[in-house]
Amino acid sequence: MLAFIAVIGFWSTHALATPIDNYRFDIVFNCVLQSGGDPCKDDVGGIKPGTLYSGFLGISSDVLATTNGFVNGGVESFYFALGDTVWDSSRPCNGPSGSDYCGSRGVNGFGSPFTLDIQNGQLLGICCSAFGSADFPFVDLVSDVFPQSGGSNVATVTGFYRDFQVCPGNPGGCRLAVEGRGTFSLTHVPEPPTLALFGFGLGALAFVWRRRSAVARR
Repeated sequence: MLAFIAVIGFWSTHALATPIDNYRFDIVFNCVLQSGGDPCKDDVGGIKPGTLYSGFLGISSDVLATTNGFVNGGVESFYFALGDTVWDSSRPCNGPSGSDYCGSRGVNGFGSPFTLDIQNGQLLGICCSAFGSADFPFVDLVSDVFPQSGGSNVATVTGFYRDFQVCPGNPGGCRLAVEGRGTFSLTHVPEPPTLALFGFGLGALAFVWRRRSAVARR
C-alpha cells in the first residue's frame, strides 16, 4: 500500500509540472547476489530472480515531439525502489526523505543526463544510469540500440536491503548491499487525469487510516 501511495505521489507531482509522457520500465533479474562477487542466489533480502520490478520515467513531451535520434536529456522524473533503496528524483539526494537518487549520466559519462533514443515521438531506448552518492547505489539501464548493451536491454541494479539476523542487537537490522543483473523493457503509460489521481490518492490514504484505526482499537 505504501508503494502504491508513493507511485500515486510520483504521478500527481509531475502532472502539474512540465508536460511529460510517462514510461514504465520493467526489470527481471536472472541473477541476484550479495555485492562483492558471491555466486547468484535464489533470494537476497527478499529480492529474487524471475520477479518483475517496475519503475517510472517522465520524459519531456517537447523533447519527444521535436527529436528523432539520440539526445542527452529529456528525463524530467525517475522513480525506482528495490529492497531498502528508493531512487526518487522528486526528493533530495540523501536528505531526510531518504531518497538515493543523486543524479543521472548518459553515454558521455558523469555530468551528462540520460541519453535517449527517440523515434517518431516515442521513447525506444535509454542509457545509462541513475546513481546515488559516490555512484552507489545505482540503476543501470542500457537499451540494445547502444553498443554498451552487447545486444540486449541490460539492467544492473545495486542497492541495499535490511537483514535482522546478522545484527540481532540492532533494532533496525543491518543495511547490506545487493546486486541484481538482468534485462528490462520500456512501456508507454498514458497518464491518468490529475483529478482522478487525486481521488485515488485520497482513497488510498483513507484506506490506510481505517486499517490503522482498526488495529489500534483491538
